[in-house]
Amino acid sequence: MNWKVQYLMGECDTLGKEMTQLTEDKFVVRTGSVNTQTGKLVVAGYYDTNNNNKYDKTDKDEILIYDLKTLKLASRI
Repeated sequence: MNWKVQYLMGECDTLGKEMTQLTEDKFVVRTGSVNTQTGKLVVAGYYDTNNNNKYDKTDKDEILIYDLKTLKLASRI
């Protein structure tokens, strides 16, 4: 599972806390930031289409925007 999103949000101590995976397993997070005014998480990364854990020309770059209130994907760019 890809728990990098929680790390980017500062969720390092997970003992006794519920965690929710926001990104798909194939999505590799490069960077992310939280907009505290809108409650949105912006995550930039790519889908590892051939599961080799390396960035290739065939991998698809995307920016994902999550609503942190609902923990749902709000937009995909």
